[in-house]
Amino acid sequence: MVLFLHTQRASFQWRRLIGRLALLPLLGLWPAMGWADSDNPKAAEPPELRRQLDGHVFIFTENQLDPFVSTYVLSQTGFGYGTAAGYTYDVAGKPVTLANYQVGGFAQQLAFQYGFLDWWAVRINTVLTVYSGINGSGAAAVGTNALATVGLGTTLSWKVGDSLRLGGSLDFQFGPSVFFNILKAVQDSIESGDISTPVISAGSYSLVPAFVGAWAIEPWVGFTFAVSYKYSNATTSNSVNGVTNSVSLLNLGGVFDFDLDPACRVPIGFLAGLQTTFSANKTRFTQFRWQGGIFYTGVKPLTVGLEIDYNRAPVVGATQTFLSSLLGLIVLQYNFN
Repeated sequence: MVLFLHTQRASFQWRRLIGRLALLPLLGLWPAMGWADSDNPKAAEPPELRRQLDGHVFIFTENQLDPFVSTYVLSQTGFGYGTAAGYTYDVAGKPVTLANYQVGGFAQQLAFQYGFLDWWAVRINTVLTVYSGINGSGAAAVGTNALATVGLGTTLSWKVGDSLRLGGSLDFQFGPSVFFNILKAVQDSIESGDISTPVISAGSYSLVPAFVGAWAIEPWVGFTFAVSYKYSNATTSNSVNGVTNSVSLLNLGGVFDFDLDPACRVPIGFLAGLQTTFSANKTRFTQFRWQGGIFYTGVKPLTVGLEIDYNRAPVVGATQTFLSSLLGLIVLQYNFN
């Protein structure tokens, strides 16, 4: 009996030893399998984002139409200061001397886009803009203005090779505006012979079809561009009368964005761009915008940073007064795919 137990124990120990020896080749292959995964770039890289082309992730800016169909949420808050050359006026509303209008402003935008497919997305956004004269001549001539708009849009685009994406977009915008302008009320009262209120309300809508594109020049630099047509219709009214105006505009724009992370492992990005707008039926200059910005690029789906815009455009409600303004925008946008 003792001999039988001893034999069984020896047999079990031999089987255990043989099993351990059989595992040695597998244990030797384990590091090699890990090294193979690390040496395979496709295994280590995350899936390509929809805002990415040929290794470059494009920095988002709301002031430039682009062809990307990612799902995202956006919050953008801006503060601005502007000046405009104009006149001071007498009580009859006639110009007297030259003056420098000073204007302060605030803007808030919220937006959401959903990418149904890798070539189609729809979006909605809301924008609130308030600006007012902050010195005597500015308060009289520019007044206080508040504009609220809601926008609905869609983009369809496709990749052309690895580094180019082209497509089209269509946006519809509508919303009310309220203007408080003492000077305009005096001028309207004199022209009509009736007392006009300084409060002017307006309802407007616009339609913006566009050709849009993006080109990844290098993993650290990209270029987005757009050509758009804008038809806008606005009806303004006060206590005396109402006026409906429409305008057709042609806009050309392009933005370069630079990401230092692929080049030198510094998670900082920059952008620089220009947009110009002309009257489509009169070929007359209307406005232009220079923009620049600095952003954190360490988290690829996230756009967070500061954008600075220089804009020259007519004051809404006073189209003969051109305002040169500097606007700082705090941008926070996250892409889900």
